Amino acid sequence: MIEPAPANAAPVYLFVPAYQAKEWRKYCRKYAACAEPVYFVQQTWYEDVYAPRYRHARPHPQILYAHDIHSDVVRAGVIRAHDAHAENVHARVVYRVDGEPGGSHGEDIHAPAVQAGEIDAHDIHARVVEADTLYVHDLHSDR
Repeated sequence: MIEPAPANAAPVYLFVPAYQAKEWRKYCRKYAACAEPVYFVQQTWYEDVYAPRYRHARPHPQILYAHDIHSDVVRAGVIRAHDAHAENVHARVVYRVDGEPGGSHGEDIHAPAVQAGEIDAHDIHARVVEADTLYVHDLHSDR
């Protein structure tokens, strides 16, 4: 059941896949927004307006260590991960490795965009993963 939002609650602006927006009742818990007024933003606005401002306002770290990354877009020169789950993967080179290329250290990260010079993570769940070099044990991708 979706709870009604308080009358004075500020809206939450979210970029979610179209299938989730269409059946929001099934997915609102994933975003902790069932009791919030939600406006869905278009992908072009997110990629052309929001993401560039977000990246510019928050300089990315040289090396990012994380256990799990849940993000719309993950970018780095080098990514090491045990599992990468993504709709799209853009990498110049992908190495499939045995064992644990990504570490299990660090915190879980939930952010619209994650960017670093290098990323070392156990699991990555993203719509888009972009890297010059991707070291991964299991790659789960639509493309």
